[in-house]
Amino acid sequence: MNEESDVTDSRDRSDVRGRDRRRDEGAILPIVLVVSVVLSAVVVAIATYTTATLRYGHVVEARADRLAAAEAAMNDALERLRIVDGLCTTAGGDGEVVNPSFPDINGVPVEVRCSQVGGTFPPYDGWAIVVTGEDQPAGDTFITSAGGTPILEGPVYVHDVNRIDFRDTTIKNGSLWYTDPDCSGPPEGGDKLAFKSSDITIPNLTFDPPTRKIYCINLGWEDLFEVVPVEGHLSGLGLPTNPAPRMEGTCRVFSPGRYTTAPALASDNYFENGTYVFQNLGNLSLSHTRVTFGTTRPEEDKDYPLLPLSSACEQVRQDEITALELDDTLDSGATLYLSGDSRFTINVQSHIEISGRQQGAFIVAMHALGGGTPWPASNVAQVLGTGSGNFKESAFSGLVWAPRAKIEVGTVAAAKEAAFRGGIVIGAFEGTISAAPSGGFLIRVPTSQASVKLLLEATASNDRGDTTIRVVADYRPSRGDVAVNSWRVCPASGC
Repeated sequence: MNEESDVTDSRDRSDVRGRDRRRDEGAILPIVLVVSVVLSAVVVAIATYTTATLRYGHVVEARADRLAAAEAAMNDALERLRIVDGLCTTAGGDGEVVNPSFPDINGVPVEVRCSQVGGTFPPYDGWAIVVTGEDQPAGDTFITSAGGTPILEGPVYVHDVNRIDFRDTTIKNGSLWYTDPDCSGPPEGGDKLAFKSSDITIPNLTFDPPTRKIYCINLGWEDLFEVVPVEGHLSGLGLPTNPAPRMEGTCRVFSPGRYTTAPALASDNYFENGTYVFQNLGNLSLSHTRVTFGTTRPEEDKDYPLLPLSSACEQVRQDEITALELDDTLDSGATLYLSGDSRFTINVQSHIEISGRQQGAFIVAMHALGGGTPWPASNVAQVLGTGSGNFKESAFSGLVWAPRAKIEVGTVAAAKEAAFRGGIVIGAFEGTISAAPSGGFLIRVPTSQASVKLLLEATASNDRGDTTIRVVADYRPSRGDVAVNSWRVCPASGC
């Protein structure tokens, strides 16, 4: 009985275990599904995080590349401002690009634009002298000899640094530039600007301030300097041919026009404000003769007095000054265009002075023409020279443009310290200065100690966006001083 009961109990327990096992069948599937879902969610989350991290890393890297490029370009632009005179001259608006040859940094192109937001550049800031060497024979093309201390005020360019012969010469508020692609290292593109400090030395040359120096550059003068427009506006002026002069006391007064025969000069001569063309007049040799072209309003005569005239010619000049004061629409000054073989030689007790006239964007005193082109004819070896005797003076207030000719000036008297003010573009130059008490200026471009406020924006761009650095700086062009007022990295939404 007990055995049967035990067997029965055993069967019953087996049935229960069987039924329990049957109830557990299929439970593993939901568990596997739950685990799979959880693991999938974890994997997706990790993948998403990894992708976001990589994407953010690319964004950070791209932004770092842009920031580095923008900072490098901005530093380059500030350095260029210290070196290159007149680099940023646009007032307001989007400004002008000041680093067109700047290379890509980390594969990121960058552009720096500059504009004036305060103050104005002095109207005469520019190049003191540009010596091109065009059509000049072998030998030195830039010579200064002096008993005093000639000063070239403003930046100076010479085509060949080995063709300079200076005597105790100072370049003030400017650097000396010369063309040498091997020294400067031309950038890709060939026609873009590249320059660097040169280790060459020039005897008898000093700089004021001493921070100015000598630079080599990869471009020639024609690529560096704007060509002065000529015939286009000359042909439309309708200048009279050989207008007859008149006498005002002992002063012979000439009117603007095109002169195909040499004007009959007296001892004292005054050419009224206007435009003159001297066409194939040969050598106009001055001896005991004073020739004055035009005058300026009193406020336009920047630093130096005009050369003294006879009382009669001085009265004519004063009459023109009075007319300018009464009528603001009148243009002051005179421009002399030399065509063909026209040229001047200054001999004993003679002088020539030209107060330049606005011609397009330039105030031009004398411009050598030739053969329907902006260049003088090849037979014009010398547009201005000096002969025998003492007290020879030449004074030009405005640009002198004769890139294929030569100028030779004699002693510049102490009474007129400025021989040229307004700049010279000339094939060759030889000048002498007296031992005047103040030393005297041989060539001068008036500069200003005033500063202007500039806004510079360096924008670097790649496929992930733009980064802009904005700088506001005070700039003194005459000395190349730059003071950064603010430096700001702008967000994507702009500054």
